Amino acid sequence: MKQVIIAAAGKATRFGGTLKELLPLNETDTSLLRAIQNAVLGMNADELVLITSIDKINEHLKYIDKNVPYGIPISYRIQKN
Repeated sequence: MKQVIIAAAGKATRFGGTLKELLPLNETDTSLLRAIQNAVLGMNADELVLITSIDKINEHLKYIDKNVPYGIPISYRIQKN
């Protein structure tokens, strides 16, 4: 089993708190989607672990439910401070 960890819990203070991992890179991609694609297609991950924060988890859940087509298990871990 190959587990890939994606870190997305940062506060982005230099960006005014914007969820930069969800900003569009083009019409179809964000950096979070590309990280997931690379993990699944490039690294043959069997499972993803998304490190998120209590402030971001709801947005991450909504985005992944809407935009990630892979049938791969994704678990979430909350980073505190």
